[in-house]
Amino acid sequence: MKKLLNQKTEKEIDKLKDQVTQMATKEAETFISEVREKAKSESQRIMTAGDLNLKDVQNKIDTKFNEAVDLVVSTVLKA
Repeated sequence: MKKLLNQKTEKEIDKLKDQVTQMATKEAETFISEVREKAKSESQRIMTAGDLNLKDVQNKIDTKFNEAVDLVVSTVLKA
């Protein structure tokens, strides 16, 4: 009787361990998916901000290029 009870208890423990493992796995997968989506969103936001900054720098270079050339030519001609 005691052996039977021990066997039944062991089976129940194993069953519960499996259930806990499955639940933990599902929860971890859900958490990982959420974090992955947040990371993708954040990286997209950073990339967009970087592109805007790059365009701003390129525009500043383009608008100041002629002024810089004129300054260099003027300096060279004065020398």
